[in-house]
Order: sequence, then C-alpha cells, then structure tokens
Amino acid sequence: MRVIETTTITIDASADDWQLYDKPGRDEAATALNEHLEELVNRGSTCNEVESGMMAKLNEYSDLGAIDTEGISFLELLLNKTFGKRY
Repeated sequence: MRVIETTTITIDASADDWQLYDKPGRDEAATALNEHLEELVNRGSTCNEVESGMMAKLNEYSDLGAIDTEGISFLELLLNKTFGKRY
C-alpha cells in the first residue's frame, strides 16, 4: 500500500510580512513571491525544491530587500508552516 500526501496552499502575505523596503513595486513583488511559493508547493515540489526556487525568486527582488535576512526568515517560517518544522 502507498499513501501519497499532497499539500495545497494559498498565501496572502503582504509586503510588510515579507519586510520589503518601502519603495515602489513592493506590493507587486509580494504578490509575485506569494504566487511563486503557491505554484511551487501546489505542484508537489519537495521542501528543498521550494526553498531553492524561492531563493531565486527572492533574488529577483533584491532591490526591495527580499533576499535580506528578514525575507529569508519569513520564507523559512512559511516553509516550516507548510512542510513542518525543519530545524
């Protein structure tokens, strides 16, 4: 017997949640980060695959501080909530 567990998520995190800089485009960046995380998780990617894909996406918004410690910490929080405590 095989049991397959799938996780489906919807993320509604704001630019403040992601702790993005107060600059134009921050709300759009938060939406893009949320949508990318949803896409990765909902297609069945592993936690490591999601983390890798999200790090690349955070880097795309480095001008808004997404790849700073705060953005990475928020991503870790979301990964822990989605996949269970990892550390």
